[in-house]
Amino acid sequence: MLGVMGMLYNKNKKGTIIVSHYRSGGTQLLQQLWLTIGEENTTMFSEWKHDTENYGNPTPYKDLYELLDTADKYALLLINYPIDISNFFQNGVFDKLKDDYQIIILERKNKTNCLLSLTLWEEFIKAELNINPNDWTDENMNNFHQERLDNLVGTKGITLGYTNQTSHLNGLLKDFVGDIHLLHKIQDEFKFPIIYYEDFEYDSEYLVSWYSSTIEREKIIKSYNLTQKKIPYVSKDYLVYYTENVKKALKGWRINEL
Repeated sequence: MLGVMGMLYNKNKKGTIIVSHYRSGGTQLLQQLWLTIGEENTTMFSEWKHDTENYGNPTPYKDLYELLDTADKYALLLINYPIDISNFFQNGVFDKLKDDYQIIILERKNKTNCLLSLTLWEEFIKAELNINPNDWTDENMNNFHQERLDNLVGTKGITLGYTNQTSHLNGLLKDFVGDIHLLHKIQDEFKFPIIYYEDFEYDSEYLVSWYSSTIEREKIIKSYNLTQKKIPYVSKDYLVYYTENVKKALKGWRINEL
């Protein structure tokens, strides 16, 4: 057992806040947590919605405080927008919230797949395979795999999902490296517990260890299974879908050593 500091749910606090990076399994973990605790016991805020109409907003933390104040039950929130995470850190938000909320850092160990998965997902959407999991047949997945191999993504085709620097791969990599280093800095400074996506990706028992014994194991596993909808990509190494120039760039930036 990981103890209070390593719990996803702490009934003695006002809620759980997961601080993560895009494409690290945050939505899945938050949904699993919500189903485990129960809808009737939680105020589910889902993913933090930054102000998309005012990117110049210098005080997004005020909106965050106001949002959390509306919770009438145990609050659940995922924060994964890197620009606001940086702003929150600069303005002492995590220091202010750490006593009242269970704050968890979520990372993906495979940083290469973390970086490249969004572009692959966008191609999956274009192929209209995202609509119905029943379409994830061996034939369809093999066809998608071959189509991607025949049309490798180059240095101008990658996106992080929150920046317009798609034409400059080095700029994207700089941003990505900075995002991950900031997560590490936050975790190190506040000693927040850290959980890795790969550790619970296929292991429900590992996730069980992140809950107190007051929650039934069967309930945790049931909610875990309900959130297990993995796209069965033919290759688990997403680099195969990218050009040699992309591979060289990621190697040069030592992305998988983060």
